[in-house]
Amino acid sequence: MQLNLFDSNPMEGGGSDCRRPASDDHEGTVVASLPSSRKRKAAKDLEEEEEDLQPEEESRPPAPPAKGRSCLPAACHEDGIIPAFVIPGSKHRDGSIYRTDAHYWHGLYHLDDTSETRLEPMTPSYSEQDCRPCVTDCQWHIGCSMMQIFSLELAEISNFATGAAGAGAIQLYGFMAARDLLDPLRNYVFNRTRDDPFTIRDVSYPFIQMTGPKRGITMNSRVMIEYDLRIKRGENEQDDLVLIDGAATFSEITNFIPYIYRIHGDCGMAVDITLAHFILAIEATLQVRIYELKDGCGSLNLTITCRVSHMTPQIKLFQGPIDKLRDQNRFVVVATLNTLMITEFKLTHQHGSISRRFESRVVPHGSMSHCAKFADLATIGVEIFWSILPTSLQEGF
Repeated sequence: MQLNLFDSNPMEGGGSDCRRPASDDHEGTVVASLPSSRKRKAAKDLEEEEEDLQPEEESRPPAPPAKGRSCLPAACHEDGIIPAFVIPGSKHRDGSIYRTDAHYWHGLYHLDDTSETRLEPMTPSYSEQDCRPCVTDCQWHIGCSMMQIFSLELAEISNFATGAAGAGAIQLYGFMAARDLLDPLRNYVFNRTRDDPFTIRDVSYPFIQMTGPKRGITMNSRVMIEYDLRIKRGENEQDDLVLIDGAATFSEITNFIPYIYRIHGDCGMAVDITLAHFILAIEATLQVRIYELKDGCGSLNLTITCRVSHMTPQIKLFQGPIDKLRDQNRFVVVATLNTLMITEFKLTHQHGSISRRFESRVVPHGSMSHCAKFADLATIGVEIFWSILPTSLQEGF
């Protein structure tokens, strides 16, 4: 399946360009240097050329803020990575993140409350009586602005941290959670205890498997990502290494395409988070079930990925032994209305692998099911529930 089969969205497209616009060059050189008759003709041709290009220009996302503001367009960085805007005085280790007088963001995002978000996925936020023209062809409920986190990845991996975990493996624990203004309580995207860390065995593939989010993340205003990630180093917690600790905010006006933001830590390492802002966005909740599993077929590993809204990056939902899927079989992603969402399952066995793809058109509400047989090894199904986030917390209760 080629990604160009997705429906186009006028708010999603290529990145911004840091070079001077071509129209400035025309006005400053070409037109001014011609005789008056030829100048008028060149100006007319230029206007017609700009009119022809206008639809393409409108399809580009708004340009991110210029240098010196909170975010920079990825094209202005040699490595294409943007430093995250980290809030000063937001450490968990010294308790500064809980001080009400430490920063403006404290009260806005309720940082003194460490509870998990009260909203569940698939929270009803509409009445079928409001659907126009009808519930099966609703063109009235068009979604909202939402954030999609595509991946988490370790960056700037130091030899000290790699060697400290032993045998080149890195064991991560702690949490990373989004806080939005729909319900500012923690919406965990990663949450592991010290007794159950996530292990990166190959530092050349340093992806961190997310455990969330629990429900969609609204992005009508800035979203805060709160984090306290540590590296397990031995028997005692005091010997562990703090990877990143604090909070960062992400603007709702800068990332209509996936950008990589880097959160720097104090141990010589960092965490890269790839995210994007979607408009007309729908919450998709994927419920995965194993209907049949052959006994005695050896070790089976399952990888579940998803592509949404003709975006290039994959969303890595799950990777591990198939029996572990029972502990985490519900996933929440964001997709743009009237585009295709492609979910891929890859089952790896001792003799090779088998892949299956499911295509789903994004609709305002309702559900759909897919099921596939992986030779005689397993039968796996997925049910997708579409929903629109409530505009206020009261609507969800």
